[in-house]
Amino acid sequence: FVNYKAVFLKQKYHFSSLNKIFSFDKSLKGKDISILATFDDGTKADVEAVVTEFSKLGFSVEAIPVGDLGGKISGANVVYTASQASVVGEICAANGVLSTTGNGDFVEDGKISVGVTVAGGKPAILVNMNQSKAEGHTFAVTLLKLAKVIK
Repeated sequence: FVNYKAVFLKQKYHFSSLNKIFSFDKSLKGKDISILATFDDGTKADVEAVVTEFSKLGFSVEAIPVGDLGGKISGANVVYTASQASVVGEICAANGVLSTTGNGDFVEDGKISVGVTVAGGKPAILVNMNQSKAEGHTFAVTLLKLAKVIK
C-alpha cells in the first residue's frame, strides 16, 4: 500500500512533471490526453487528490477501480496507478496505453512505464524501456537523458 498524499502529493512538481513527460512521448504528440486514475481499497481514499491535480492541469481524468480498467481503457491514452501494477501494466500493454505512477518500484520492476518519484529530495523521472515498448510508446532522447532508464 502506498498513500498518494503521503508520498506523491508532497512532490510539488509531481503532476506537472508527468504533464511535461507526456509532451516527450511521440505516441501522444498532438493528442488530447485522457487519464484513468486507478484505485483499489487501499488507495481509494486518496485517488480524488490525483484526479484534482491532473484536472488542474486541464486533463480529462476519471477515477476507476482497478477491476474496471479493462472495460474502460479504450477511452484513455494514459493510466495512473498506485496499486496492482502488474494488472495495470498488462492491460496497458494490451491496449497501447501509457502506464504511469509515483511509485518508483513499479517502474524498476518492469510493471509500469513511467514514474516520477523523489530521490535525494529531488524529483526523479524513471522510464522502463521494455514496458513502454510493450505499450507502444517511444520517448524523445532529450527526456531519456534526464531520466533513469531501466532496460
